[in-house]
Amino acid sequence: VEPLITMYPAAAGIPDNRGETPLMLASAHGKGADKSLIKALIRASPHTVIDEDDEGLSALEYALLSEVPREIFSPIN
Repeated sequence: VEPLITMYPAAAGIPDNRGETPLMLASAHGKGADKSLIKALIRASPHTVIDEDDEGLSALEYALLSEVPREIFSPIN
């Protein structure tokens, strides 16, 4: 997935029919979340961290609700 994000970074910000972005979907996997994928999605489309889906939830809230380790959403160097 990461090479695709590199080739077409705008895809990281395209929501589905429920308003969920790829970052929201990746963040919903809790402790099994793919850290490198989440960081790549944030780099490609930083605004999606706070964009909201149709239910009013952001990717950050998805991560908190699914218990994604906090270091995944730490500042990117």
